[in-house]
Amino acid sequence: MDRAVVFLLLFSLVFFDKIHTAELDIISDSLFLTDGDTLVSASGIFELGFFQPDNTDNIYLAIWYKKIPVRTVVWVANRDRPLAGASPLMLKIVDPGVLTLFYNTSMIWSTNTTTISRNATATLRDTGNLVLVDQNEKIIWQSFDYPTDTLLPGMKLGRNLVTGMQWHLTSWKSSQDPAPGELTWGPDKLGYPESKLKLGKVVKFRCGPWSNQRFTDIPTFSGNLSFRYEVLITESEVSFAYILDDNSILTLTRLNSLGQLETWNWVEEDKKLHLLFSLPRDTCDAYNTCGAYASCSLTLIQQSCACLDEKRFVPRDEKSWKRGDWSGGCVRRTQLECEKGSDGFIRYSNIKLPDTEYTWFNMSMCLDECEAKCLKNCTCMAYANPQTSLEGRGCMLWFSDLLDIRAFSGGHVAQDIFVRMASSELGLESTFKKKGEANIKIIFPLTVLGVLLIGFFSTWLCGYMAPEYALDGLFSIKSDVFSFGVLVLEIVSGKKNWRNIRPEHHNVLIGHAWTLYNEGRSMELIDASLSESFNPPEVLRSIQLGLLCVQQNARDRPNMSSVVLMLSSEGALQQPKQPAFFMDTESPIADSPSGTHGSINGLTITEIDAR
Repeated sequence: MDRAVVFLLLFSLVFFDKIHTAELDIISDSLFLTDGDTLVSASGIFELGFFQPDNTDNIYLAIWYKKIPVRTVVWVANRDRPLAGASPLMLKIVDPGVLTLFYNTSMIWSTNTTTISRNATATLRDTGNLVLVDQNEKIIWQSFDYPTDTLLPGMKLGRNLVTGMQWHLTSWKSSQDPAPGELTWGPDKLGYPESKLKLGKVVKFRCGPWSNQRFTDIPTFSGNLSFRYEVLITESEVSFAYILDDNSILTLTRLNSLGQLETWNWVEEDKKLHLLFSLPRDTCDAYNTCGAYASCSLTLIQQSCACLDEKRFVPRDEKSWKRGDWSGGCVRRTQLECEKGSDGFIRYSNIKLPDTEYTWFNMSMCLDECEAKCLKNCTCMAYANPQTSLEGRGCMLWFSDLLDIRAFSGGHVAQDIFVRMASSELGLESTFKKKGEANIKIIFPLTVLGVLLIGFFSTWLCGYMAPEYALDGLFSIKSDVFSFGVLVLEIVSGKKNWRNIRPEHHNVLIGHAWTLYNEGRSMELIDASLSESFNPPEVLRSIQLGLLCVQQNARDRPNMSSVVLMLSSEGALQQPKQPAFFMDTESPIADSPSGTHGSINGLTITEIDAR
């Protein structure tokens, strides 16, 4: 009792003697944070103090940006236990090293640390992380381990597979109520790393799996925001964070109470936050809109759903499907024959891989081993390499229906998946490999041969023409990249560019190719008679290259050496602009830059460990 009285007297003296607020840089067992005081990070970027939302009497201990005029809260301590107009308040460290928020003598919130640490101190770092350290500067608690609704650079999301600890975002109940809402953003407990936006237990959106140094369906930052992901995949932890290369740039990702994941950037010149992107973006982002074994795609007019292909899959409910109710998804025309040992796989390209919750993965296994492992298990429905950047290593197996597939056009981090099929459904384009059996590839070699012939002709022309004509010849060859692009589209599609015969059609083939490519429907360009004799990824690449060769401005077209390199490699291609639809329209002739092999998105993986 005597100790309680002494503590109450000391507590009261602190407030009676207090005549002005203070900015602290440390909290200890002898240095307290009281009403009006703030704890400020070293460079004055972040500030911790007592926060009261508009139109409410509730008071919270929170962290916000000190440099942003409009108070932008990024973390709340007592979000589920507000203080209704309470005073006096005190934040201090009590033995054995616990950071504690008091109202009078009542403990409202604490770090609840179990490590015994004398002389512990708390500071706020320039990252926005409130850390409690022992006398050896070892972190014994940090706010980054307890995210609220905001993800800051350096803060990780994921799960510890040993302790069971999870790091995920939880929305506020409303814009004025920091209490935990029903919306969450973070990775699943099972399966390969990807994050989901959930309302309670209902999935509303998922970002797609980690692939080639980014997440499939999360846009990259633009402008001067250069960043990298730090991804950890081990036996004990699966987590990820993003790190800005320039720490002076203020950016945050927030799950708001309306169900949107937004990334904001502070622009000093404008003195305001700018929205970089918001997810979900469109109707195809809504989780599993099209059901099992179906993909969602967007045209310029509307969203549409389609079975993975019409030969092997049909809508589960044909009548509902025709009415635009795609929730039933698709089913196989022919049941699997796993017991007979005759199943194989069909490759589907340019997609967002299905939900990875019920998957198994091994990042040291090659694709052939992955296929063999899937074949041995009759419950394995598909396999894929989620990380094609790992030099052929990486395997993921699906053990349930394939859900939430999205079809992409060029420019996205789209991937291939190999779906299990009965032997009767395996066509010439099957990727089911046997000894002595080779994939049939016709279009791509013909295109490469055409390029080599043009290159040979160019060399001959330059070497044997009279000097006075050589320069004109070179210019015409470079500009004829344009002609080489109608040629590529004709070879690939199996269709004729009737513009050469009927001028009023205005380059029909180029205009159908561009329209279909822009709508993510490039495969519709192919003549039906060729459907059994091509490799879809190579055809899509050839169409994209053909469109690059028919750009309006000659500077946007690759030169012949670049074309050969593009055809013989698998690197990303530049995105074509709207092509020149009229061949009789003169375009300025100029040397195109040789570096036309795609662009670097600035993302690097810091660490991946095999599992």
